This record gives sequence, structure tokens and C-alpha cells, in this order.
Amino acid sequence: MAGLWDIVVPEATTNMVTNPSFETGTTGWLGLNGGTLARSTDDPLFGQHNLKVTPSANVYGGTYSWFSATNTVTYTCSIYFKGAVGIPYKLYLGNGSTHNSTDTTFTGDGAWHRYKVTYTAEATETLLIVIIKNNSANTAVFYLDGGQVEAKAYATTYCDGDQFGCSWDGVHHASISTRKVSPRAGGPISNLQDDYHFYCLHPTGIGAPPVTNYYTDYALLVGALHEHTKIHGRLFILNGLIKGTSLESLHTRRAALYNVLRPDQVSDQPVLIQYTGGAKTVQIAAYYDGGMEMGMVEGFVERLGIRFYAPDPEWLEITT
Repeated sequence: MAGLWDIVVPEATTNMVTNPSFETGTTGWLGLNGGTLARSTDDPLFGQHNLKVTPSANVYGGTYSWFSATNTVTYTCSIYFKGAVGIPYKLYLGNGSTHNSTDTTFTGDGAWHRYKVTYTAEATETLLIVIIKNNSANTAVFYLDGGQVEAKAYATTYCDGDQFGCSWDGVHHASISTRKVSPRAGGPISNLQDDYHFYCLHPTGIGAPPVTNYYTDYALLVGALHEHTKIHGRLFILNGLIKGTSLESLHTRRAALYNVLRPDQVSDQPVLIQYTGGAKTVQIAAYYDGGMEMGMVEGFVERLGIRFYAPDPEWLEITT
């Protein structure tokens, strides 16, 4: 069972979708089986627009785009999707009517979700990104945003040239996008427990942020005038332990964890930390503040409290 704490690990990527957030139109996307497309301002996730798809009554109506694949290269396609409640859909990579990849199937619930599909190309060819209804005649609209294709066996966080740390390789919203490895703003999402063997048992400081109330005493009257409430940056601690199978593996695992938390001397950027224990996944940008200097070790287990400081103390809801 995965833990409740994730971290964004910095990693470079290239998004091969040339019109991923539909800011200037629907170029590069076409309706499928009678589906019609429109640029929309209805609840976009990235920028000011998304893609509104009105499917036909054809049970496989929807939309598609395409990219150039190279033989033997593994690709992961991801798309943010908001579908009509109760309607079945699917995402796949294909060539014409052929489903090259395994279908990713899902049911709309009126909220945004990110869906992914991975496929290793068996030829150098054009592959289609297909998002359609899954055997339903319903004509309710659905929405897409943040389309991405990466030459990886997994998805990383969304990249287009308008996102922090990313750039367009040509015309804005009409070319591929790249993210360099140095920014901490994007990369694959790793679980602190599953991937770094850190078991968070007792976090502190993750609730309400600290505040200071400022008052001015009345000169003659009883009491004081409340002037202002200041919300401070947040110091929080992930108390837990790192488990090893030997003393050597303990040191190896704590070094791997420290390497993704350590201060970024190049860009001085915070770490992106996510908590998945609530109704929605939330994220905060925080700087490592200590706690990995080496604590109490019992056998092959180290107990420690990893401290972080978030200048902006608010947790932000994100779509995963």
C-alpha cells in the first residue's frame, strides 16, 4: 500500500503534442465519427481554454490527434479529461482503426482527471491519440486539456511552453515543448514510502498555518482595536522512519531521499510535496529545512523528522 506523501522529482521531458491546451484554437485535433470540436473557456485547467468535444450519437464518437512515433521507442500519452456523469470513455494509441495500445477505460463523473496510456512503437509511423465514448450513444459534451506525449515509459507532470521551467520549441501553442532537468517544477511523481522507503508516521504542522494578530490598545476605553491578522509561512515536519534491509541499504536509501530534497544550489527552487490522504490531492512548495543530519538508528531503521518551510503556507488542490 502506497503512503500518503508524494514528491515531484525533477526531470527533463519533451511534450510532442503541438497544441496541448487549445489556447489559440483546435488545430491538430479532429472530430471522430461525427464529433465536433470547439475551443472553450469552460473550467480550463491550463491557460484560459480547453477543448470542448460534442460527440455524435455514434457509440464511438469523439476526437483524435497524432504524433510521429519511432520504432521500438516507448511512449506515454496523458490527457486531462472531464466527462459527462456515468458515460463510459476510452483512450488509446492507434493507427487508423487499429488499437495499437491497450485501451485505458474510464467513466465520466463531471470532474477533471488525468488518464494515461503507454505503448512501445512497433514501426516508425504516425500514431493517433484517440479519446472516444466507449459504446455509448449519449451526445453529452466532454472536455480535454493538457494533452501530452512523452518518449518515456511513464508520465511526468504536464509541460507546455507556458509552464514554469518549460519552453516552446517554435511557435507558441503550435510546436512541441521542452522542460529542462534543472527546474523543480516538473517531473515524475514518486511516493515517499514506496520509492524512498520513508514511512511518515506522525506529520506535524500540516493543518492550519500559524498566524499573528496585531492589536492597538485603546488609550482610555477597555480593550483594543484589531488591526490585522498576519498569516505566516509554514514550518512542518514529516516525522517517521527510513527502513533498510542492511546498514548499507539504509545509507543508500537515505542518500537517495536527501538527493531529491536537498537545497537546489542552481535555481534555489522549492520541492513540490503532495498529500493524498484527503478528498482531493493537495500540493505545497516547500524548502528542505533539516532533519536528515543522521538520527537514531535501531538495527537498519532510522527515526527522523524531516523539516520543511513553505513561504506560501497554502495547500493547493491539484488534479491527478
